[in-house]
Amino acid sequence: MAKAGDERTLDVTFPADYGAAELAGKQAAFETKVKKVRGPKQGEPDDAWAQELGLENLAAVKDALRQRVESRHTTQSRAKAKRALFDKLDALHDFELPPRMVEAEFDQIWRQIEADKQAGRLDPSDEGKSEDDLKAEYRAIAERRVRLGLLLAEIGRRHKIEVTDQEVGQAISVQARNFPGQEQQIFEMYRRNPNMLAGIRAPIYEEKVVDYVLELISVTNEEVSVETLFADDEAPAPAAEKEKKPRKKAKAED
Repeated sequence: MAKAGDERTLDVTFPADYGAAELAGKQAAFETKVKKVRGPKQGEPDDAWAQELGLENLAAVKDALRQRVESRHTTQSRAKAKRALFDKLDALHDFELPPRMVEAEFDQIWRQIEADKQAGRLDPSDEGKSEDDLKAEYRAIAERRVRLGLLLAEIGRRHKIEVTDQEVGQAISVQARNFPGQEQQIFEMYRRNPNMLAGIRAPIYEEKVVDYVLELISVTNEEVSVETLFADDEAPAPAAEKEKKPRKKAKAED
């Protein structure tokens, strides 16, 4: 570590494409003397610092942080409520599932598992298991997903829950904002692709059905620590909005 007053020799090699041809690729030694050593200085947050972040003042920074924390906690609380609801629905209903739907869901899951294997991203809980055991576990996950999907669809049908074009449009707008300058192309892409539109509509529909059911049942709020709230911070595997990787709990979780 250098200090003020030290004399150092710096050995360098000029780049091969250096602007001065006579120096390009050659080695050189520079004799230097350290006049002053400076380091980062910890400053107190103030309005000037807040303005560097693009906010009006320090109070605005605190407000933005508070809103961000509250939003994260609200999202996680809802995720836990949905998981509890899905667990209850799954436990209360047992009916024959359409084989083709189960097979299609399983194939989608298994393709992801095989991709994870090849990329070295296999879930630690799956390591060391035989392929037959893994397939049995993930088929149970596929069956649960199909069961929950059918249950949510039937609840929505019976109670005339629908997704409006306005709600779909708002969701697409949110997606389009991620591509500044290309918003119109994003809207056109969704308009021309029914499968992409269905992918937007399905999670909206699911959320509306979940909201409807949560209003009918008794929900008890419980105060818990942040550690407890985020002890299991994986979102519930939706029946309509598919996760990239299924979540497992025991042998038949979503």
